[in-house]
Amino acid sequence: MKIQIADNIRSMRKQHNMMQEQLAEALGVSIAAVSKWERGAAIPELGYIAELADLFGVSIDVLVGYQVQKGTAKDLEERICKLQRSKEFEEAAVEAEKTSLVFPL
Repeated sequence: MKIQIADNIRSMRKQHNMMQEQLAEALGVSIAAVSKWERGAAIPELGYIAELADLFGVSIDVLVGYQVQKGTAKDLEERICKLQRSKEFEEAAVEAEKTSLVFPL
């Protein structure tokens, strides 16, 4: 999963015709903080992520670039089986561990 918050903050700020200074002022942070977020040198604290999402009119998922890959237990089982069939055992084990956290017995 690739998080794309830096690119998304920059592009959404531009879509809203805002300068970094205006975004910084709206959030009560420094211009340097906004610059770091947009360059990927830092990630905003969770409270700022929520404020950014609200300001841009998007969900937090959209702001950070998160997309659910396959969410049902059956989908995850099929993915693990596919990894096993292709002898990608380490990846299958990682997926199985993640799945056990989402769908505990």
